[in-house]
Amino acid sequence: MVSWTGLWVHRIAVTWLAWEMTRSAFWVGMVAFCDLAPAVVFSPIAGAVADRMDRVRLTMLSQAAIAVQAGTVAVLIATGNLTIGLLLVLEVASGIAASFSQPARQSLIPALVPRADLPAAVACNSLCFNVARFVGPAIAGPLIATWGWCRRWASIASPMSWRR
Repeated sequence: MVSWTGLWVHRIAVTWLAWEMTRSAFWVGMVAFCDLAPAVVFSPIAGAVADRMDRVRLTMLSQAAIAVQAGTVAVLIATGNLTIGLLLVLEVASGIAASFSQPARQSLIPALVPRADLPAAVACNSLCFNVARFVGPAIAGPLIATWGWCRRWASIASPMSWRR
């Protein structure tokens, strides 16, 4: 639940950052596309990998990759070196990692609960995802409005560095 909520906070923050950087709905859409489109290509491959690899390890690796991506975005913002092109590349990387995370997580459920409890566990998993999808943006909005971190970091870097 915490991981999924963080993922949704990140998605909102990154799309807001794209808006702050470019003031272009096109680039906001491209950021969302780069985050979500890899699932179309990589999910079938990720499902096969999840069937053949240690699912806990795959989940941990994919979550670590997502965390490294988020940290990289933060460092690039802090140093004023983030460009919209780099943001798109980093969102593709995050989307690929998320494509591997999802089947690995879902395939863990049967290993964690008794067979009789499997329908309830699947329902709980779905509920957690959907609650996070609601709570994440609800957290991100006030955070951005209160602290305005995108604007603060945007003012540190020169406007030209955002458009490289």
